[in-house]
Amino acid sequence: MRPVAPAPAWTLLHDTVKGRNKRFSQDSSLARSIADGGVLLAVADGHGAKAHHRSHLGSRWAVEEFAACVQVLAEDVASRGVDETRWPAVLAAARTLPQQITHRWLRRMALYESNFPADGGASQQPDARPDPIPYGSTLIGALLVGRLLLCWKLGDGDIVLVDEYGDAFVPLYDGPEYGDEADSLCQPEAWRQMRFFWQRLPADGRIAVLISTDGLSKSFTDHAGFVAFAEGLRDRAREHGVGAVQAQLADWLGRAASFSGDDSTLVGAFPAARYAPGPPDAQPPPTADVP
Repeated sequence: MRPVAPAPAWTLLHDTVKGRNKRFSQDSSLARSIADGGVLLAVADGHGAKAHHRSHLGSRWAVEEFAACVQVLAEDVASRGVDETRWPAVLAAARTLPQQITHRWLRRMALYESNFPADGGASQQPDARPDPIPYGSTLIGALLVGRLLLCWKLGDGDIVLVDEYGDAFVPLYDGPEYGDEADSLCQPEAWRQMRFFWQRLPADGRIAVLISTDGLSKSFTDHAGFVAFAEGLRDRAREHGVGAVQAQLADWLGRAASFSGDDSTLVGAFPAARYAPGPPDAQPPPTADVP
């Protein structure tokens, strides 16, 4: 008899919508279950302006290199088991990831640029370094493994944690960024601007994790409205099941994109023991706080 696979610890949410009047989306994203009941979540937002005309590639590489680095860290965490006395070593390793991710991203950029220069090779000097500006992108990611939640953030976008009572906490948020102020992987020593947050997960797993690009939050009149939307999303998932929320997520993101004009992407993880998957065709009623 084959062994029965353990039930997943988390139910995932994931969708993305292209911004109005855009040829293609600059967002990239990932929501993936990994070994030992862990989850990887990531979103990246290519800047998309004329100076960053290859940022759709930059955002894709950001997510891929984040996943590659964090997968190794997740395996290390799993090998340490539930022994919290070993967490300081895990957290020390987690704090080195920004530099690892940035260097891997720069290598991807340099390899691509050497074969397909953004300017067609017209201005390249023999010893010139590849220019990362055309590929500029933000990056937000999270790892949920065991009792640990680890988060990294470079640039705009949001991480929202919603507890059992529907109350939201927004780590690493320090107000809106305007114009071209967002930190980016294309900046010199970008890893120095990537921030890190960690939290011990409750033993009963009663917390939902949502990560989104700023195209979603910009569709609200203020950040409080966006946080209320995240809280409402958790309420719908609890009442109707995550599958019902997934079924309508593209519509909600589409409405957000119509207001912000930007690509809108959201990934999330809900504790499977607390949130039923729900039938995928279930339709929770729309409410006023959806953008």
